[in-house]
Amino acid sequence: MKLLVVNGTKSTDGNISVTLMADSTLMRSGMPFFIPDFAPHFAVTPMLALRVGRVGKCIARRFAHRYIDAVTAAIVVTPLDHEFNPMQECDMMHAFDGATMMGAWQEFDPAEFTYSMQWTYNGEQHSMSAADVTTPYEQVIEYISKFGTIKMGDVICISSPAIKPQVVKIEDRLEVSIAGNVVLKSKIK
Repeated sequence: MKLLVVNGTKSTDGNISVTLMADSTLMRSGMPFFIPDFAPHFAVTPMLALRVGRVGKCIARRFAHRYIDAVTAAIVVTPLDHEFNPMQECDMMHAFDGATMMGAWQEFDPAEFTYSMQWTYNGEQHSMSAADVTTPYEQVIEYISKFGTIKMGDVICISSPAIKPQVVKIEDRLEVSIAGNVVLKSKIK
């Protein structure tokens, strides 16, 4: 199983920027997130997560919807330095255990791919929809499958420029819902 995070920026040559993360970074909904001690600050970014339901390589964009079987919300945790900038010293800093909180999976319906996602950070409401994601999921699947095989159970997380990362601290509460159904809850400890 692979976790592929599309971070919202494209490289200088126009390609999609994808980070490959280990499955040990996944944490289920309801589990508290314990702030590690290797960075002074951490930020959370909610993303749309898609689960791959079949094996494929070199998938054309028009067939991409056939490879997704479920959708949920994910929250990716990023370490920050003292000036609140993302730390770049080592890729391992972004792939630590529990760096990705994963919500409960919902059935994927490509005909109605207008998922609205609301997330609450300490009572403050934010929202995004599938239309807000940086790169359409069909384009992401086409791009990723050029380089390697996607397999059942792989997870693709896609960010939105509409949602800015939020710095978290102990006792903060996170809640994310899709189409009104709460799929992810977590407390920061």
